Amino acid sequence: MDVFVALDKIDVNGERVSYPICAYVDGGPIAFGWMRATLRELYASKSTPAQPVQAFLREPKIPEGPVRLDIEIWPFTTLFHAGETLRLTIAGNDIHRWPADILAPGHDLLNNTAQHIVHSGGESASFLRLPVVSKRGPDLD
Repeated sequence: MDVFVALDKIDVNGERVSYPICAYVDGGPIAFGWMRATLRELYASKSTPAQPVQAFLREPKIPEGPVRLDIEIWPFTTLFHAGETLRLTIAGNDIHRWPADILAPGHDLLNNTAQHIVHSGGESASFLRLPVVSKRGPDLD
């Protein structure tokens, strides 16, 4: 199972705000991340609650029932004003794609052979953990 996540900024009119990706392609999300579930084990010594680090040491099979996936989302900075929101998208393939002549075409060799279920609530609560820096000043309302 391969899982992809993307974060988008939504403006006060409900429209997606596009960001440059890799500093030269427009139309990207604020940030993104992905994980192959069989490579979900983390380096305990390198991972933090805000930044999980995959170990890539072995590929344990996925057991029956919910499996915790700590997916690293690449660092980003974005200023949000009142009324703007953050949208998280979860998918089984690349959420944003670009032509191969502009950027790497994406992840085409997927391991998605079964139904994906995102559990939320109770013992299987899903959450998005983001560091938030709040700075107020004359230029930031």
